Amino acid sequence: IIDVYVVYAILTALVQVIYMAIVGSFPFNAFLSGVLSCIGTAVLAVCLRMQVNKENKEFK
Repeated sequence: IIDVYVVYAILTALVQVIYMAIVGSFPFNAFLSGVLSCIGTAVLAVCLRMQVNKENKEFK
């Protein structure tokens, strides 16, 4: 389920980039905050997935 959440966050960032390319980037700070928050959420979810993976011996 964490993988689905990561894919959703990345797809949301891609939709925002495509929207900016089509419509324009007038409030550029809003675009940056939206995309960077999606990417940050995906990175944190990947870190969580690494920690809860039972096959990973590094976090025990």
